Amino acid sequence: MNKEEPKIKLRDYQEELLKKLDDYLATKTGNPCAVLATGAGKGFCIAAFLQRKLESNPELKLLMVTHQKELIEQNTEKLLEIWPDAPVGIYSASVGEKELTKPITMAGIQSLIRAKDIIGYDYVIVDEAHRINNEKVGSYRKLFDKILEKNPKMRVVGFTATPYRLGQGMITDSPAIFSGMVRSISTAQLQEQGYLAYLTTKQTEIVYNTKGIPVRGGEYALKELQERVTSFNGNGSVCDEIVASAKKFKKKHILIFCVGVSHAEKIAQMLDRRGLITEIVTGDMDKSKREKILSDFKSGRLQAIASVNVVTTGFDYPEVDMIAMLRPTKSTSLHVQMLGRGLRKKKNGGTCLVLDFVGNTAEHGPINAIYPPKKHEKKGSRGPITQETKICPKCKEIVLQRISTCPSCGYKWPAKEIVYSLTGIDVNGDMNKGCLFPAKWFWYPTKEKKSGKPMLMCFFDPPGKKQGYCELFCINSGSEIIRNDARNRLDSILSRFDLDDIEERDEKWIREKAAHLNKRKAPDCVIWKRETGFNNARIYTTTQMYWVNDSRAEVEALTRLVEEGGAFGSLDESGNSDNTRRKAQ
Repeated sequence: MNKEEPKIKLRDYQEELLKKLDDYLATKTGNPCAVLATGAGKGFCIAAFLQRKLESNPELKLLMVTHQKELIEQNTEKLLEIWPDAPVGIYSASVGEKELTKPITMAGIQSLIRAKDIIGYDYVIVDEAHRINNEKVGSYRKLFDKILEKNPKMRVVGFTATPYRLGQGMITDSPAIFSGMVRSISTAQLQEQGYLAYLTTKQTEIVYNTKGIPVRGGEYALKELQERVTSFNGNGSVCDEIVASAKKFKKKHILIFCVGVSHAEKIAQMLDRRGLITEIVTGDMDKSKREKILSDFKSGRLQAIASVNVVTTGFDYPEVDMIAMLRPTKSTSLHVQMLGRGLRKKKNGGTCLVLDFVGNTAEHGPINAIYPPKKHEKKGSRGPITQETKICPKCKEIVLQRISTCPSCGYKWPAKEIVYSLTGIDVNGDMNKGCLFPAKWFWYPTKEKKSGKPMLMCFFDPPGKKQGYCELFCINSGSEIIRNDARNRLDSILSRFDLDDIEERDEKWIREKAAHLNKRKAPDCVIWKRETGFNNARIYTTTQMYWVNDSRAEVEALTRLVEEGGAFGSLDESGNSDNTRRKAQ
């Protein structure tokens, strides 16, 4: 497909999302959150939602609330653009207006939470909804309680590109305010359709070391982190690499994300000495000065901006063609927001180069394959998920493990020969059923040889063995019996991990499910059976999977199945297998 000629109008995706929101509010209780990738038109969707609700019922009172002045102004401008006569008022000290009498109010959370005349709004729309704490604390939750006292039927509608919170999991995980999510189009789809630019993420020669930096509240301690990166002896080499890459790839609008002011100042000075004209921008900077710097950046008078706590949201300049990540973060949302500044489509149709000096991509994933943070994870415990990415040996592009051909330079990774066997027996053996205790599993998207249709393959690696056990999920088989059986078994696994939210079973669905399942814990025990397949081939498939934290009844049932299946081990009363005990000893 020519990426300059999108197949489907973006407005169609937006209308689809708005319809899903309406259907949710009409047929379900609770509060929905709309998930839109960067560039999918969040501002339009918020404005259109407000307009349609008020036009359908002029008696409604609607509130749009967010945390940032720029977002208040942008959402108000977009509403007046599509509805010039919109009855809207702004309540925000940073904007300089405090109006609460109009049917629609655009507000800043810090200003509104202090207001004395908050009314019982019917709908509260929250932009950047991932900032709402899942627990019943924080300014947003206090605001909702105040409104609910006056209107118990109030509904909250969220909008975000990053539906998760560090240490709290998805924003629908209890006791979160949101009860469900509605989606329309992903970042990968927007890129494929030609609406967003591709990012090319390169492995840098120099990498910041964050080992030993304390983690507080789920994020690196800012003071210690800034001291480490500012005093880093390799900062000069980092700047050399930024300048060399900008020259090599002919990049003209460069965003550099830094940890703090002293870090940004040092980087800007070093880049200036190397001929790359750079200014810093901070969240605390005088508004007129910051706007002057951003204007110079857009005009080309400045080549680079070193940013501190700013331009991660509310700043959309399409011609940003290079991002230097010098700001390590444990926050997946912040990682996505920083990368999102380079996603806008360029006039020349080019890509945005990302230099990741801090390992954020390895920890959180590429922009079109993000790893959501887990719920109830010990804060600061997650290290880089390095098994999910690899580096092209030819061009240093960081890609997912499953990629066989580098999208940047075309390098092809050599195929690995895999030998399949079951734990303790040869695949040509005579046993018809049994069990195995996997050390890990690996899901792999492929195609069925006979039909060419997409399918999933799963490998189980037993403890201490190189061989694996193979299971084929022919979920698109032409045979209805095979297809239904495979889908039922796969759906049972997906439902365990809440991964059954996509209905289509196409190649994209399969790739996405494989990536998600590879991050999940493998079962502690697998019950298998041998069947006769096409051309009398012997096929080994699983009939059941068990995790040791299952209920006692399930563990007892598993023990019986193991005994009936010719056990290679049994489960003790604590749910551990003999194999596990032997490995521990």
